[in-house]
Amino acid sequence: MRTGKVKYRILSEAGTSLMEMTTVIVIAGILSAVAVVSYDSGSTAIKLDAASKKIVSDVYYAQDLAMNSGRPVKIVFNIAENNYCLKWGNDANIDNIMGGGNFIVDFDKPEFSGVQESSTNLPALTLTFNTLGVPYTGGEEILAETKIISLGNQVSIYITPYTGKLRVQKNVD
Repeated sequence: MRTGKVKYRILSEAGTSLMEMTTVIVIAGILSAVAVVSYDSGSTAIKLDAASKKIVSDVYYAQDLAMNSGRPVKIVFNIAENNYCLKWGNDANIDNIMGGGNFIVDFDKPEFSGVQESSTNLPALTLTFNTLGVPYTGGEEILAETKIISLGNQVSIYITPYTGKLRVQKNVD
């Protein structure tokens, strides 16, 4: 009879089988295909989200500019040209604080491609803030929540009377 230590032989695998490698490659291919499809279908949603945030930011900027400068500020939407601009109450152009001339946001630029202004409830497509930051349109103070712009049929932005608070509504088909 033998006494002493028992030796165990440990088997080790030096690599992976062809079947394991093939499985990993197939799974990686499927995941990358799903990621590309998700990115392509989501890119319009991402651009719509960025455009709606840009509009909200610029509307609040216009309100703040009106209150701090003591001059009315207008936001003029041009649905036919798919853009909007900021103007003083006397229709003089406001310079873009980032440089580059007049304050115009063009949704036909690559960063917003696929975004289209579609409708508004603003007479003459103009939203004006007086020196107290109160929103007006068509020469009248806004007295009820009003849609200032829709981007396609997917996003609508509304303004609240008196305060100018904005509400973004994502429309679900």
